[in-house]
Formats: sequence, C-alpha cells, structure tokens
Amino acid sequence: MASLDQLNRVIYISSFSKTISPNIRVGYLAANPDLLEDLAQLKMISGLTSSEFSERVAHGALMDGRWRKHVKGLRERLAKAHVATASKLIKLGFEIFCEPKAGIFLWARHPSIADSAELAYKAAEQDILLGPGHLFSADLRPSPWLRFNVIFCDEPALYTFLESCTR
Repeated sequence: MASLDQLNRVIYISSFSKTISPNIRVGYLAANPDLLEDLAQLKMISGLTSSEFSERVAHGALMDGRWRKHVKGLRERLAKAHVATASKLIKLGFEIFCEPKAGIFLWARHPSIADSAELAYKAAEQDILLGPGHLFSADLRPSPWLRFNVIFCDEPALYTFLESCTR
C-alpha cells in the first residue's frame, strides 16, 4: 500500500527483529517527508528508543553489502521449513489453513481437536510449546487452529506428540 500510495498518506512501519536476529529490536518507518520530523519527535518524547548497540548492528548489516544475500538465504530456508512442516502435518491428518510457503508461521488444525488450548497444555507438560489459536483472537474463544513457527518444527518429538494425540 505504501508503494502504491508513494508515501503520501500511508506510513510503512517494520523492523529487523526477525531478519537480523530475534534479539535485535530495531524498527524503521517510511513516510512522507513532511511527517518525519514530527514522528521522530514523538518517538523521542515517548521514550521508545532502541539501544545504540542494536542500532549499530542493524546499520552494519545493511551497509556492509551482504544484506540482500542474507535475506535471500533466510527466505529460502523459511520456504523449505514451510514445505517440510506442512508435509509432516498433512501426513498426520492436519488441515493447513493456507500454504504461503513464506514467512515464519503456518496455521493448521486437526479434525479430532476442537480446542487447541487443551492440546497446548498437554504439549507443555512434555516441554513442547504450541501456539493455540485462541491466543491470536480478540475474543479468546476456543479454536481448533494452531499456529506453528516453522523454524522450530524440525524436532521429531513434536510429531511424535502430535501423532499420539490425534489417533
């Protein structure tokens, strides 16, 4: 939307949290130049600053010429993780909400599971962390859906657990 609008009315906000490192909490925005000074002042007044070290790490990552290659490799690893995770879940009888083959998360549900929270509690007892769908809903209603972080879905224990719960 920001690109189509040419930053006339749309402000684009993002961060480097998931691309450089999960611990790098540095964000950025692109906006109409007339707004930038006011937005920078609001940021400073509200005290929402990131550490200078994190900012320097992000700056270095962008300026040393390897950023595009890093992001390309990251996208390729995520795409492979998506395919592998979806394939394993489908073999266990899960339905995939959609297969974007990109990004960090994949949504799935199993026809025998009405409330994913119950499954998440059982998983926690075995040191397996699942993302039950109700946590991502404004009304916190029970949901059969689970949100899987594909990066952490390469553990065989996850699929052994899921298989034992969906028989």
